[in-house]
Amino acid sequence: LIGYAFIAGLIVILIIIGVQALLSRIQVRINRALLAAKDDRVKLSNEVFGNVKLIKMNAWEQYFAKALEGKRQVEIKHLRHYFYVFVCLDFLTYWTPMAIMTAVFGYYTFLDQIFTASQTFTIISTFNILNGALTSVPDLISKCIDVVL
Repeated sequence: LIGYAFIAGLIVILIIIGVQALLSRIQVRINRALLAAKDDRVKLSNEVFGNVKLIKMNAWEQYFAKALEGKRQVEIKHLRHYFYVFVCLDFLTYWTPMAIMTAVFGYYTFLDQIFTASQTFTIISTFNILNGALTSVPDLISKCIDVVL
């Protein structure tokens, strides 16, 4: 139906899968750092709650409040980075089908081919069918990297 123009879509898919795999690895690394920071903060919180009488008696409230705030700031930094990567992955997920269609239609036109209405609607409906599979790729990549690492 579209001949060699499918190669342009295939190239876009391979590039986007590579970028998604890279971003997923980064997200997994950030998630591990986030969990470690959260564990540190929770440990300190438990220590403070367990020894609240001693802390009050020795007037150490400011010291432990600053320590808890420092732990929380580290956790927030990791959380912010995690969501930056998450937004990039989400953007790629929803942008991928449009990029593939643009590449295929662009390359088909570059080959001096002429679209008919039936070809256009067939190609668009085929891409809409594949859209569900394409949007699940980032989650699949992220879960595979989680298992491997």
